[in-house]
Amino acid sequence: MAQYCVMSEFSRAKLLREPAEPNRLAAAIKLAGKSQREVAEALEINEPHLSNICNGRVENITLPTLRKFADYFGCYIEDLFPERAA
Repeated sequence: MAQYCVMSEFSRAKLLREPAEPNRLAAAIKLAGKSQREVAEALEINEPHLSNICNGRVENITLPTLRKFADYFGCYIEDLFPERAA
């Protein structure tokens, strides 16, 4: 069972000020005080795959994976991946 790391409203506001290219996932990890390894383990995904997502090297991220990230950080998918909001 994943442990969720809900960001405070202050952290979410800081997240929304971060550049959105390629996405805000790395910023969310940093703001939550977590490592990529911790997030990958909590969400049961491969750490190199998480790194590739953070660096914009994965274009086709499934909706269930996007939801995992948003649920974990306590925010909206659009907060982490603004380009997917369209």
